[in-house]
Amino acid sequence: MALTNHDQAKIRQYLLGHLSDEEQQKLEERLILEDDLFEELEISKGELVEEYCAGELPEKEHHWFALHYLASPEGRQRHTFTVALNCLKRPVPAPKRRPWNQIFDVAAEEVQSLPATEFVQVTLRLPNTLAVGTCTIRINCSTASATQGPSAP
Repeated sequence: MALTNHDQAKIRQYLLGHLSDEEQQKLEERLILEDDLFEELEISKGELVEEYCAGELPEKEHHWFALHYLASPEGRQRHTFTVALNCLKRPVPAPKRRPWNQIFDVAAEEVQSLPATEFVQVTLRLPNTLAVGTCTIRINCSTASATQGPSAP
């Protein structure tokens, strides 16, 4: 059965907590029976996580999505994956040279959520040509949610 725009809107409302209990139950029953609808649910989850990371959700929906979907293990995993992809897709700018120190732009090798926390672990590799002595490390992220993750009120 082909999905309608109404079905897609219902799924989005479902994921953002806008459905009544009765509407939610009816949709969940359809999700069990209709593969196309379930596939649309999975696509919509990914789209909402991307909108969340890009700061494109309205504040109320952003907050609800963080406290409900992103608080689940599946939501945290999708969020971490999206953040990691955003870090890997971001072009690395040419390094700046200053006479008193060296600056290296290093891309993240791995980004993952830390279980039972709001923290994200970023793994990176420093260059072998780094001079011996004290150094300062600055971390630049493409989105605020990349470092903060879901937050409570």
